[in-house]
Amino acid sequence: MTQPGSSPVEWAEVQSVLLSGFPKRTWARFLMLRLITPSLASAFIGRLLVERSMRFDWRGRHDGECVANVAFTREGLEALGVDDATLQGFSPEFLEGMTDPSRARKLRDVGDSCPPRWFWGYDKTQVHLILMLYASTEAGLTASVASHRAAFPACGLSELVGPTGEDLGVTVPLAVRREHFGFADGIVQPRFRDEPEGSRSHPPREADRIAAGELLLGYANEAGIFPRSPVLSAVAKRRTSLRTAGADFGRNGSYLVFRQLEQDVAAFWKSMACVGPNPTVDDRVRLASKMVGRWPDGSALVTRPEQNGPRAALPENFDYAHDDPHGDRCPFGAHIRRTNPRATLSHDPAEGLAKSKKHRILRRGRSYGAPFVPSMTPSELIEAAESGTGHPGQRGLHFLCFNADLANQFEFIQQTWINGTVFQGLHGEVDPLVGDPSATGGRFSIPSEPLRRIECVRRFVQVRGGAYLFLPGKAALEYLAALA
Repeated sequence: MTQPGSSPVEWAEVQSVLLSGFPKRTWARFLMLRLITPSLASAFIGRLLVERSMRFDWRGRHDGECVANVAFTREGLEALGVDDATLQGFSPEFLEGMTDPSRARKLRDVGDSCPPRWFWGYDKTQVHLILMLYASTEAGLTASVASHRAAFPACGLSELVGPTGEDLGVTVPLAVRREHFGFADGIVQPRFRDEPEGSRSHPPREADRIAAGELLLGYANEAGIFPRSPVLSAVAKRRTSLRTAGADFGRNGSYLVFRQLEQDVAAFWKSMACVGPNPTVDDRVRLASKMVGRWPDGSALVTRPEQNGPRAALPENFDYAHDDPHGDRCPFGAHIRRTNPRATLSHDPAEGLAKSKKHRILRRGRSYGAPFVPSMTPSELIEAAESGTGHPGQRGLHFLCFNADLANQFEFIQQTWINGTVFQGLHGEVDPLVGDPSATGGRFSIPSEPLRRIECVRRFVQVRGGAYLFLPGKAALEYLAALA
């Protein structure tokens, strides 16, 4: 049902991770928890609220040594005592979960990435809630983790560990905020259209401003529609009150997609040798950058087509429809073009931009595992990949994103844009960075060189765990804390 508009956002009710990626809190930890004694677990939520370790609103985001945020799976909410009639108000995707067989096929969680092979999130390793901790120092994070862990037994909580007993959810701050393949990450993000003045240091581009309902339940989205949101049942209302209009349990909350993505750095850079005979480092970096859509330092190919060329005054102030309509600079199949096509979804750029805004997600990922090489520079990554001298062990990205409509946002991007074999004139190709090329022969097209097609793409990223979670607003957290 289309509504004429929605009320102003109740920012003081919104968990802070939706408002900030915590760039100054470079240390983070995600604790995967299960409810062993559900009747005690509500006390843990109350503890987070009373001790003020959680932050809400734009104010206070930088106060204190460590900030906590918390999100719950369907199984977690059910174990806490949220009744089935209330739960049925959540979206089908959330209720079915990420490991549902039909959903795994849709997301291309197949082969080595299939849920039965995950480290966590499947069957007996399903999580009930995830506690997200962010700190400005390693010591501060260590102290916060220890403090919360000490409270787990009395609160009926148990922490999941990996297949060999290792800690899960550990993150590592990487040099110059790059991901493990060596590319700057997290550069373009959507912004709330109506965020308060002065809440950010930089004003947003109009192309990145989206309606609150794209990220928050309880508000209108870009189409003027209120996303489906759970309302307390009559039985639930009798248990304890909820101070939201219409007993809207979802209001000021969001869906969290959490996926542990393991990156094969050696395979990625070795594959770049397929660019031609006796490829130089520059040849490999150029091919890798064509696949990503950016140079390793984060500069977009559209505004800086040559690696050593001059930097654009406004590097992100571009649109493929106007500035690169034929993919001469950034190939149509490049990762950043597939995941955010900007205004190219229609012959009319304005209409195309409006369409793309309906599929935006807010990313909050953090890397894990030791860097393949400490410098993170392409030349040394390539040398270590060829010589086999890279740091051993697993590494990757804890991918976190928020959206109000799992089907139309995260799942649409994953199925239609990333793994869709038909995309903006391309056929038989998928995203070369994070897609599943098992059925396409690893093909990637570069229109400008001229129309070069290479077939060296393999699956460089495997899924090692995941879950759909609900990040409640403050009122919903207070309700959960009172269920005991």
